Amino acid sequence: MPQRGFPVLVATDGSAPARAAVEAAIAFPWPRGSTGHGIVARGTPVLTDATPALWEALLEAARAEARRAESELRRRWSDAEVVVTDARPVPGIIARARTLRARVIVVGSRGLGAVGRLLLGSVSRSIVHRATTSVLVARGPARAPRRFLIGVDGSRHARAAVAFVAALGPPREGTVTLLRVVEPVRVASLGLLPARARALVAGEAESLERQHLTAARRQLDAARARLARAGWRVRVEVRTGRPLDEILARSGSADVLVLGAQGVGAIERIFLGSVAGGAVARARVPVLVVR
Repeated sequence: MPQRGFPVLVATDGSAPARAAVEAAIAFPWPRGSTGHGIVARGTPVLTDATPALWEALLEAARAEARRAESELRRRWSDAEVVVTDARPVPGIIARARTLRARVIVVGSRGLGAVGRLLLGSVSRSIVHRATTSVLVARGPARAPRRFLIGVDGSRHARAAVAFVAALGPPREGTVTLLRVVEPVRVASLGLLPARARALVAGEAESLERQHLTAARRQLDAARARLARAGWRVRVEVRTGRPLDEILARSGSADVLVLGAQGVGAIERIFLGSVAGGAVARARVPVLVVR
């Protein structure tokens, strides 16, 4: 059954990516009954000796952006409200989400524009890493998403991603592709082993990889059934390779890439921290990180 609606918080600073986030929030198929909210977090300007006139100009720019964003959000939510805070962007946004009990924070792929260009730091990646709620990182021109790609790895985080999409209102002709990437079983060099031992080790590796593929298909079947019951058209794919590389290669044909917050593979755990973190940094489509 469709999930009950929830608060959605959109962060904006007047930049083009942030304004794209506002448009993305309007177009996204949130569950019925969801509510829209906005925030402009001004933070502390780098120019500590700024004149009162400059401070007033920055405040008015923030208020103007809040009014503009509020007008846009009310195309979707008639009672949407955008607040202005002097808090630094990341803690300010996270605190506002906590106050609202927001289920999702929507941010642009990069922060710091007309209102925020004097602020320190990068907003979107920090929000993804520090928020305790789901985060939608908008990227590119906003459009109503119909094609969702979900990375599935058997973890509870991936199951949460499937559950989140199942709870949305499926758009007309909405499709979900479930992608499971199985890392190949690698063994150390066998050159010094006798031929019989090499054959045994290679056979064990092949058997283990087959077991992984079988388990992957079972996980996909369970996820497909849940999404189909929710009204989605579902496709499944199993690939072998490095999870992040395969997900990024496949994401180009999707409108939104959906990942659990901590779906990691052995290589990404060392070099990138997580598949989700790498996707936020490198994907060319919007990324929804589910918690």
